Amino acid sequence: MSFRWSPIKPLDQNIKYLDLSYMQPLYESWHASLEQLKKNGKTNLQQFNDRLIRRFSIETGILERIYDLDRGTTEILVASGFNY
Repeated sequence: MSFRWSPIKPLDQNIKYLDLSYMQPLYESWHASLEQLKKNGKTNLQQFNDRLIRRFSIETGILERIYDLDRGTTEILVASGFNY
């Protein structure tokens, strides 16, 4: 299967009529977690962001089939980072 690249197009104007109310609990949960991280100090927020970036990087590599890792290995790398 192959895909042809095309530039990202602006969203259709009808998107503003979508009912996203089901997303409100997720937003509230995320916002509460963010506020808790901020309250606990910049270090905790930075550590959270670092782990999130590692997770996205690892998962992107897996999706692009750069490497194949099991879930346990992925979680260890997310938690501790890459040491070389």
